[in-house]
Amino acid sequence: DMAWMGYIQFMQLAMNSGAVDSPSSWIGAYKTIQEEKWSALIDAQADCPFMRVTNPNAGAYSFWAAKEPAFGLDLYTFFWDSLGVEVPGYGYSFRGADPAAIYGEGLTTDDFVRMQLYRDVNVYLEVARRIGITCGDLDAAVPGFLSFNEWKAERESAQRRRLNDKEMSHEEQFASVKAVAPRLTDDEAHRMAANRVRRNLLAQRVNTECAKDGFAQSCVMEVYGRNGNDTPVKQGGKQAYVARKKTVQRRKMTHQERIKLLSEHSVHPKRALFGTEIEATQTLSDYSLATLDACTMKEANGGQFEICPPESFYWEHHPSVFGGYTGCVGENLLIPCGQDGFGGLSGMVTYQKPIIWNPETQTCEDTGYTPQTQLYWIRSGHPMDKYELIKRTGLNPVIKFPFVRGPYPSYSWGDEHGADEADLWPVMKDFLVYLGAHTEAQLEEFNGYPTEGAEQSMDLLFAAKALEFALTSCTRHFYIFTEAPGYGYDFAQAATWANTQASNFYANETCTCWPNCNEPTIEFTQVGWFPGTPFPSAPGGDGENYVATSSNYNSPWIETLVMPENPSGAIKIAQLPTYKRVCDGVYVYPMYFGHRNWRVPINEMQDCSGWAYSITKVYSAAFRAGLVSYRLDQPNFADAMTRMASLAGSGANGQVSDMTWMGYIEFMRLVMASGPIDSPTSWIGAYVEIMKEKYGALTDATTNCPFMELTNPGGGAYSFWIAKPPMYGLDLVDYFWEGFGVSAFSYNWGFRGADPADYYGPGVTINDFTRMQLYRDINVYHEVARRMQLACSGSAAEGFLTFDEYVASKTARRARKLSDGAMSREEHIADVKAVAAHLTDKQAARIADMRLNRDRFSRRISTECAAENFASSCIMNIEAEEKPAFEAI
Repeated sequence: DMAWMGYIQFMQLAMNSGAVDSPSSWIGAYKTIQEEKWSALIDAQADCPFMRVTNPNAGAYSFWAAKEPAFGLDLYTFFWDSLGVEVPGYGYSFRGADPAAIYGEGLTTDDFVRMQLYRDVNVYLEVARRIGITCGDLDAAVPGFLSFNEWKAERESAQRRRLNDKEMSHEEQFASVKAVAPRLTDDEAHRMAANRVRRNLLAQRVNTECAKDGFAQSCVMEVYGRNGNDTPVKQGGKQAYVARKKTVQRRKMTHQERIKLLSEHSVHPKRALFGTEIEATQTLSDYSLATLDACTMKEANGGQFEICPPESFYWEHHPSVFGGYTGCVGENLLIPCGQDGFGGLSGMVTYQKPIIWNPETQTCEDTGYTPQTQLYWIRSGHPMDKYELIKRTGLNPVIKFPFVRGPYPSYSWGDEHGADEADLWPVMKDFLVYLGAHTEAQLEEFNGYPTEGAEQSMDLLFAAKALEFALTSCTRHFYIFTEAPGYGYDFAQAATWANTQASNFYANETCTCWPNCNEPTIEFTQVGWFPGTPFPSAPGGDGENYVATSSNYNSPWIETLVMPENPSGAIKIAQLPTYKRVCDGVYVYPMYFGHRNWRVPINEMQDCSGWAYSITKVYSAAFRAGLVSYRLDQPNFADAMTRMASLAGSGANGQVSDMTWMGYIEFMRLVMASGPIDSPTSWIGAYVEIMKEKYGALTDATTNCPFMELTNPGGGAYSFWIAKPPMYGLDLVDYFWEGFGVSAFSYNWGFRGADPADYYGPGVTINDFTRMQLYRDINVYHEVARRMQLACSGSAAEGFLTFDEYVASKTARRARKLSDGAMSREEHIADVKAVAAHLTDKQAARIADMRLNRDRFSRRISTECAAENFASSCIMNIEAEEKPAFEAI
């Protein structure tokens, strides 16, 4: 949400700032800035005898070409050695074309330089000053650097001696510089030598590693990320420059002293720099962050100023969307009319919602249905507790994003400039300690990276764990050990990421993959297991068979745990060694541990190689933010995590936004500042009370129910139901639709080969379970509980089947060996009316449509998602495509 909502808000900000030609509008000001940058550079290189800018005033980058005196001398080295400017040569961008055909005879791919124009304008004024010095007099030099003639002489001398600049040591580079410029100090010559070694190392690696990728930007950036600013220290071979840095006397400067120093050395000290001359356009009185949050919420008609019902919020659509509707929209899909948006526009009819949107008149219309008669979509875990959380805490949850940064993001997994997100993991550690999930000592053994959520974090963990073993062993087919029932991840994506490193996989004649060990053949198979049953086994890449619990390094097994498990709420006990286990911590919050007195049971938290965390299940899944942690004492795994994170966080896959990690930090601080977790008005404390009330309503309604039972009262984020003997084999999930009007998951695919009868008792099948999430507004569960209580007492809510009627219908259809999909709509209507004559024709038709929709959905899941281990991504894609069609309504 932060991506597209923020994009809209920024575009509106820019348009509202004034006409594009106005120098005070956002675009107009930017034009003025670019004109000033270009003007300085163009003036500085006018009549320059050895280089020219090829594209004056065109584009976001200045593109420089050598003139004849500099042909073949690698112009980009001049920028470093004579101007002190690091730029890319960009020779690879010609991609096989000959630049001489366009730019002139004699020019080679090494005679070009690209210099971006996104730094502050003062930077280009200073660069222009240096260009003017070297272009105006070929023997003149910027202090500490080479003149053009010195640079040219040194380059030609190296070429005559047939010295490859890229193979020269630090000492050789130092001597070569001093030979042409003895006036330079040793420190200056060492600095230049160290920069050359670093520059040449990076150029070599770009050429060797990125050629096969067509010099994709992601590859170039990844190479630069792995070989950043510390390279001169690590690779230079000479420590004089570093040693000098250590002897420099430093003192702590105040903010005012820093500003004064920078202003004094600015090219134009009168230019507004660091706020010294920026006039305040706003005056603030009675200002506080709480006031700012309240003002933000007042403008949004949310928080303490909420005007919309639960599961909706205030929004103003563009005139081309819903006719410019302004008012309360569903939190899902932003559909008009102030109610949940599940099912889309057709879902307003399908689920018998009280209000529908008429697209012809573009108005909201009353249907006559009420919350007591509508149907409820309670399937995937979309968090919808905002209304109750704000009401109970009194908070205005506002995340503030002042536009104060302009550059591309730099992350710890791969960028030459460092780690923007360095504060995220320390704050996350504080947050986990606050929640009572881990101790500070435990978390010192981990590091963490930002992600888009727990799903992506888990896929990264699987990819990295597989890569760790593929780089050091014969294993290519990995088996994911899961105590059933268990959640499914996107293993296909994890395999795709890991397989990008195939050329580096371990290869040996003893491997079953030989001679194709360096092919992208990593794959995953998820295997379910119940406690008390024999452990499964599988073949390893060395040809040996391994039981799942084997501690042998060559074992192909990896364990995954969700804490507490989805959907069972169980707190599972690890079976494999720690280095073979990755864990999902998306539910590690006190409100999901009602079976542990609403506390995270820190003594039952398993030891894992890595954890996935997210904001999703504590507030919002729309604001994507997560974190993946990994153990530092497993260096091969840590290295694999860095490789996978750099791939997942590349430009092509979507770089993590500032709004993601900054917002995550701000939200965690908001929660921690709201009070102790035991306080009913703190964020966590309020959420605990909400979950208590939901579980309480469902538990009370189904106590002594003759045909089903809640297996996990208080445990987990989902209510997990099991049939009792009268319902065995009759598809419990179907009765949730036909008896309660609730669309829920059967979760029969979650057992992943394990037989529930081995654990739950004889007669139980995989179709005797239902998962119903607990993220809808609290009133939804009170209504569902009302309907359940009626059904458990032998009756039924209006328009639905009693338990006996459902059993009679199901039994009759099976006696005739008819599947739901094999029956026509008319046959289903007749079947319903035969067992429930009290239903109207419209109500019977609605149940018929339910059956046909559910049958189509179930068949698609079983046929299309089996090959993907029933990954949540596959199931949710089908859900998005399968919009229910209810002809009767």
